[in-house]
Amino acid sequence: VVFRAVDLARRCTHADPRLGQVLHEAIAAEVTRLPALSSEARVHSELAVALSFDCPEADQIAGKLGVAPRTMTRQLTEAGTSFTKLRMTLRMERARSYLRGGETVAAVTPLAFYSEVAAFCRAYRQHFGHPPSFDQPPSFDQAPSFDQPL
Repeated sequence: VVFRAVDLARRCTHADPRLGQVLHEAIAAEVTRLPALSSEARVHSELAVALSFDCPEADQIAGKLGVAPRTMTRQLTEAGTSFTKLRMTLRMERARSYLRGGETVAAVTPLAFYSEVAAFCRAYRQHFGHPPSFDQPPSFDQAPSFDQPL
């Protein structure tokens, strides 16, 4: 079974909150067995999960990690990054993945938490150095006809 990226990104309107809680607890138990991650890796991981649902703020992620927002900010600064940079990188990488999977720029714009296509295109160009269309697969709808002379 293959699902389109846009379908996987949609919220589940019939989610079972109790099942979600059970799964969250099971995952938390498994995570305690893993080797300790750097602060940057922990924030990156939590952000990646949270961006599946919304565009979280630093205090929300700090709360999920059990640290004060200022502590998280300090740790990220010591690692040479910031919450804003990590969040933007994850948003743009996810957008690039959708585009490379064949989604349109208009479809990816809200998935990257932008309300305007133009704003998304500016941010994408600023982040990657090229427009979003560069990362889309070629369209065969406008391929040259072999019947026409060159």
